[in-house]
Amino acid sequence: MTHRVVQRVVVAPHKFTGSMSADRAAHAIAQGIHGERPELELVEFPVADGGEGTVSLLVAKGFEPVTVLASGPLGDPVTATIAMKGGTAVIESASVAGLAQLGAGGPDACTALQASTYGVGELIKAVIDHGATRIIVGLGGSASTDGGAGAVTALGGGVLGPEGLPVRHGGGGLTAASRLELADLDVRLEHVEFIIACDVDNPLTGPSGAAFAYGPQEGATSEQIRGLEAGLRQWANVVSASVGSVLTRLRLRSALSPSGCARCTSKPAASSASTAQYQP
Repeated sequence: MTHRVVQRVVVAPHKFTGSMSADRAAHAIAQGIHGERPELELVEFPVADGGEGTVSLLVAKGFEPVTVLASGPLGDPVTATIAMKGGTAVIESASVAGLAQLGAGGPDACTALQASTYGVGELIKAVIDHGATRIIVGLGGSASTDGGAGAVTALGGGVLGPEGLPVRHGGGGLTAASRLELADLDVRLEHVEFIIACDVDNPLTGPSGAAFAYGPQEGATSEQIRGLEAGLRQWANVVSASVGSVLTRLRLRSALSPSGCARCTSKPAASSASTAQYQP
């Protein structure tokens, strides 16, 4: 008795930025292979790294798309899609705080300081409203270097200056931060597991930190990059004083699972829901 061996080829490309989505790339590659080797069994399995395209790929795999109105990186309203399946939700930071959301002008020296992750916090609130208890946050493609301060504000936290007033949104306001107030943080966060989807292991600060590594693509000048670095260090000190974690030495890879995601479970000290609004 002879057995026929079927060779299977898995086609798993990432997107070609600015040219082709991951699913279109997978299909095109599979067609090319089939044209030359029609006897092969081809499996199209496009992949994403937490940036643009992550939600659409999961929707194609059976997640339910939900449309949400949130704040863009400069505070203008944008429409974003989140993916839901049972108690799991997937959101893309890029859909509300991404470089593509800056419009035709793209990133520049002004947006580098002003871009905020406030909308990311709004997406988190939205998926919790839809019953999510497990949230996967894709981090790729961000236009902001605010260390997540905007998201914290949208969720009810207070990033305050020396006089007790909120600091400006965006990475440019972080040097003025002196206190993180969590009394009004959304209480529902205590029951949510967060999984961070990213494909890098940069620390928050330092020569390979967020400001120096990603500031240039976000439009920051050399002088602004140094200012954003100082702001992130100040923000890390403020957060450390509030929650007890030393963020400047944190690397996501130390907590990475084989899937490329870092896991954490939120345990905030909270007492009431947020009513915060975006105020540039």
